[in-house]
Amino acid sequence: MEDGELLFEAFDAGFEVLAFGHAVIMTPEGDLPAPASGGYPGISFLIAITKPSKMPKQSSRILAVVEDLFFVVKISDAAKRAGLACEFVKGSEAVLEKAKAERPPMVIVDLNSRTVNAVDLIAKLRSVEELKGLSVIGFVSHVEGELKQRAQDAGAMVLARSAFSTNLPQIMKRHSGTAV
Repeated sequence: MEDGELLFEAFDAGFEVLAFGHAVIMTPEGDLPAPASGGYPGISFLIAITKPSKMPKQSSRILAVVEDLFFVVKISDAAKRAGLACEFVKGSEAVLEKAKAERPPMVIVDLNSRTVNAVDLIAKLRSVEELKGLSVIGFVSHVEGELKQRAQDAGAMVLARSAFSTNLPQIMKRHSGTAV
């Protein structure tokens, strides 16, 4: 395992890394062969001193503002496979209330939604102090470049519908804490 991988593993597990370094326990000459890179024989350890992060407890339920039945089924299936529950919410106020109360790891927004103004919803989610770390992922038709840009400016990560569909299992794993 590389140094950076250890740091990311600790961070992904919900720990704040306080210090990081190497330690070598020296052994009497002859006990271990000298390392190929030179230096003294010994056993090398990676050390990470951590403490639990102060991040607020997140729910294992994601929120989604999606009406398209094709995406409702895909999102539900991918969430279930990643160990997440998914609640489909209609209305900006309902999304804001649930996000504040439940602290979901992610909110998915269909930017082509007919029931909410997706860009306004994203801006409202970003304006709430306790939701600053919330992942907001939007998806949109690839021909809607201006809408995509407005949603990105409001604070969402935006993917084309096809890219969202293709990457959905990895997105869910990442937000469930099971990503490798």
